[in-house]
Amino acid sequence: MTQFETVYGRPPTLHTFLPGEVRAQFVLDTLRSRDEMLELLRHHLRHAQDRMAASANKRRREVEFSVGDMVYLRFRPHRQSSLFTASNRKLAPQFFGPFRIEARIGETAYRLHLPDSARIHPVFHVSLLKRAVGDAPVESTLPNGLVDAAPLFLPDKVLARRAEPRDDDTVDQVLVSWVGLGDDEATWMDEADVRGQFPFFSLADKAVPTGGAIDTVNSSGGWKVYTRRKKGKEVGGGERLEEAGGGSKKIGKAGGGEGMSGS
Repeated sequence: MTQFETVYGRPPTLHTFLPGEVRAQFVLDTLRSRDEMLELLRHHLRHAQDRMAASANKRRREVEFSVGDMVYLRFRPHRQSSLFTASNRKLAPQFFGPFRIEARIGETAYRLHLPDSARIHPVFHVSLLKRAVGDAPVESTLPNGLVDAAPLFLPDKVLARRAEPRDDDTVDQVLVSWVGLGDDEATWMDEADVRGQFPFFSLADKAVPTGGAIDTVNSSGGWKVYTRRKKGKEVGGGERLEEAGGGSKKIGKAGGGEGMSGS
């Protein structure tokens, strides 16, 4: 979208120019200058596109597969942390399979025959595929997180709580650690979402102190005003000794007698 379209909501109108249609020399020079500038811009744009395409294609090669070929599927373990929970993710296997190609989708994508329990879409870009060489029977495998029908993560314990401000209100959140992952990979989740997604996970017995952070708000529910109440106690003779301020006063006997003395 050009700046003109952003401002006016439509592409600019460029009238075609043919020699002999304009008699005024000034208008003729202006139209010629415009056409020369547009042609120069097109030339530089084509040159920039060709340069970027040549730079991007330096390490690329044309790869094509046929229906029925066996290929390995590549994953990125250092990016897909939900599939690889080991501490040395960069050393984890990158290719899984092999899998049979069922169909070609467009020019650069293929649909693979994955196990029925697979939880991923079967269409992949050609850059994620590698031809399988040899006829040795190999069992097609996928990471456990992609074939197990259970959720990828299961909550382990609650580490902290906080009240998160949201839309002029506060939402209770809990810091949840997950089974198989360390505490450094714990995530904040709304308490209502945890109860809805994992009804078996009880939060009632997870008594943890409220987490203190710079984004923790005061959830006291308002200001509470306390007033000082006078304290009194009986002394010898049935008299009451009232304490107020920094001193004490005798205010008579408990039976209703009058009298007051200060000390």
